[in-house]
Formats: sequence, C-alpha cells, structure tokens
Amino acid sequence: MKKFAFLCLGFFLSHAVDAQAQFTCGVRAGLNLSSKVGLLIGATADYSVNDKISIISGLFYTQYGNITAFYTYHPNDFIDTRNYIRIPLNARYAIGKRLFLHTGPYLGFIVYSEGKHKYTNPENGRKEVFYYDISQKYRSFDWGISVGAAMKFGNFQAALEWNEGLINISRYDCCSKYNRSFAITSTYMFGKNKRKKN
Repeated sequence: MKKFAFLCLGFFLSHAVDAQAQFTCGVRAGLNLSSKVGLLIGATADYSVNDKISIISGLFYTQYGNITAFYTYHPNDFIDTRNYIRIPLNARYAIGKRLFLHTGPYLGFIVYSEGKHKYTNPENGRKEVFYYDISQKYRSFDWGISVGAAMKFGNFQAALEWNEGLINISRYDCCSKYNRSFAITSTYMFGKNKRKKN
C-alpha cells in the first residue's frame, strides 16, 4: 500500500513538473522600514506549480535598525544598523491575473552591525558623529515569518510585506530585541510568463 502511494505521489509530481511547472528568476530592490529606513536588495526565484500556486525564494541583503534619542544637556541620537543575508521560502497564491498573496518563513544571517552616536558638543555647539562595531550585541542567526501582497504589471511586480522576527536576537539577558519590519519592494522578473496548455 505504501509503495503504491509513493508511486502515485511520484507520478503526480512528475506530471505537475512536466506539464505545468515553470521556473523564473528576477532582481528585487526596495526599502525595509523598522524604526529607521534600511535597504533591501537581491535576487529572487519563482517556481510555479500551476496557475494559482507557486513557491518563491531568493537571496537578499537586508538592513534593520533602531534609533534611540534622548536629551542630557544636549541632544543625543544612538542609531544601530544590522545587516543581514536573508533567505525566504514563501508559498504564493494568485487572485486573478495580477494580485498575489504570499506567506512563509525566512532565515537571516547577520553580516555586520554598526552603531552611530550623533550628538551636539556642549562646549562648542558642533555636531559630532562616532561609529563603532556592535556585532557582539546580537546573535548571528534570525528567523521569522513574512506575510505580503504583490501586484503584477508585465514583468514588474510591486509588493508590500510585513516581516515578524520570532527569536530574540539580543545576546544580553537584561533585554530583548526582535527584527520586525515593513518592506516596500519592486521586482523585475526575467523572461515571459508563459505556461503550457493542457
């Protein structure tokens, strides 16, 4: 019985790949909005199973960040920027010919974290900036869930996406930090979107 089930599954998958599946790739760029504006850029891939369902993934350079402002006799701004390589794996569902909804997990690997301290020198009134490495503050790995929607215009796609980090990336026991952001992106897919007719 198990053998028969595996044979049926194998036949179904091979039929789906041969008859309907299509692989396309493209480039994506946009803004990653947390408490500061970050960059999102990379390559994406789309594996269409049928006219409604596809699997999308990619490799992206993504920035998260925070701004902490306070006043102690003079203004202070502490800005940290966390740079990640992120790999999503989302299921996408088509509503009509142009609208798509997607959701799925992502993995993130931190590349570098930089802190910036901006303040006004109380002695001479000059604005000064200091940079420093803060990689030791954060764990090297992150993962979470993405939920989004996209509109298709020919080979171009415009998308809105919410990314919810699910693990505490802070190395310190005294506090917690989660990567959360709202992304606005534009994607160009190479090739024409044609499918074989049965």
